Amino acid sequence: MLQQRSIPAQGFPRRKRLTEPEDFVKALKQKALVRNPRFALYVFEPEQNAAGVANIEAFLAPESRVWRLGLVVPKRYEASSVRRNAIKRIWREAFRCRAELLNLPGRGLVARLLGTIAPEQSLVLLKRQCHEDAENLLQQMTVKLQLQGSVSPKS
Repeated sequence: MLQQRSIPAQGFPRRKRLTEPEDFVKALKQKALVRNPRFALYVFEPEQNAAGVANIEAFLAPESRVWRLGLVVPKRYEASSVRRNAIKRIWREAFRCRAELLNLPGRGLVARLLGTIAPEQSLVLLKRQCHEDAENLLQQMTVKLQLQGSVSPKS
């Protein structure tokens, strides 16, 4: 007989993902907020009307406080689907753990792979490198947003 799972699943729900192509286009039109030789992070604000004011109903909605993540890992930089999916898993997990620290209305965040990550590396080393990159870039993003005055760290 199969045992019931006692630990709740910690998946990555659809409401925390960027799924619309327009969201990716909007994010990638921005200048990268932080970057390193392998990845760049792009952040975009919620929709605003012609007067520059965010839609108040959307702003007050519970899902508006949720940061949403989109990942761009092109096949031309990482041909192996196993390695591409590993990169995405690492970024989703780092984002899931880090998003708890952000205390502001939700924004869209796109992490983009900028080049090949040492194809001769083993999968374990690739995962380790991606994890370090994800943690460092998300930390830099948080600090940069705090300096801009748009994030107050949770106590």
